[in-house]
Amino acid sequence: MENKINAPIEGLITFVKSGKGEIVCKILSKAKETHHIVFRGKGSTNANELIDFFGFGLRDTEVVIGLIKPENSEDLVNEIAKKLDMQISTNGIVFTVPISGASSSSLKMLDVKQGEIK
Repeated sequence: MENKINAPIEGLITFVKSGKGEIVCKILSKAKETHHIVFRGKGSTNANELIDFFGFGLRDTEVVIGLIKPENSEDLVNEIAKKLDMQISTNGIVFTVPISGASSSSLKMLDVKQGEIK
């Protein structure tokens, strides 16, 4: 059973090996999802415990965060996962988070009408 929250935009979060964030950005830009940023990931004080918890062994990472339209979500997640070979857990992780409390200026930036849920 699908438990989907209808939200006007979604946040796409990706953890990838250092140097691979640019690939994610190109995929997003190609889909005309141009609002994203790349951060260099920094390990925690207890990295081994987190690595075991999340099931991936990334040490030197980049974090890509983008705002996307929900109708593009599934295709983008699948394309990123395929392009970066994410069925191998040490290659990264990608997921989306619905954002239901977006301001009207944020929605305008993405060309989404306030209250519009598709």
